Amino acid sequence: MIRNSESDVLIKDLYVENAQLLKALEKTEQRQKVAEKKNFLLEEKISSLNKIVRDLGPSPLTPAPYHFTRS
Repeated sequence: MIRNSESDVLIKDLYVENAQLLKALEKTEQRQKVAEKKNFLLEEKISSLNKIVRDLGPSPLTPAPYHFTRS
């Protein structure tokens, strides 16, 4: 009888621990989803900023004219 009680307590503890682990896993998955979304948005911003920089500046392959004058 005592062994059954001990087993019941252990089983109950395992169920409680499992429920806590499932909640922790759910929170972790939600955080990961948010992080992935933020990462995607940051990559989009980087891409847009790189395009703006390319459009603003001269191409690095085209040398700027250089005028040498002697004094």
